[in-house]
Amino acid sequence: MAEQTKDEGKSFCAQLEKSPSGIRGLDEITNGGLPKGRPTLVCGAAGCGKTLFAMEFLVKGATE
Repeated sequence: MAEQTKDEGKSFCAQLEKSPSGIRGLDEITNGGLPKGRPTLVCGAAGCGKTLFAMEFLVKGATE
């Protein structure tokens, strides 16, 4: 199996259609948001902000 370079991975991610999360820093890290039409797993310890993230994402989607 051929190894993928860092630049090749970025170009693949850039080709995916994205849904902005509503959180500017996360959208910058993910090159525009979460992939549209694909499941995304959000995991973390209790109290780390998973529910807040989900609510922000839903509000952003409902208002725009």
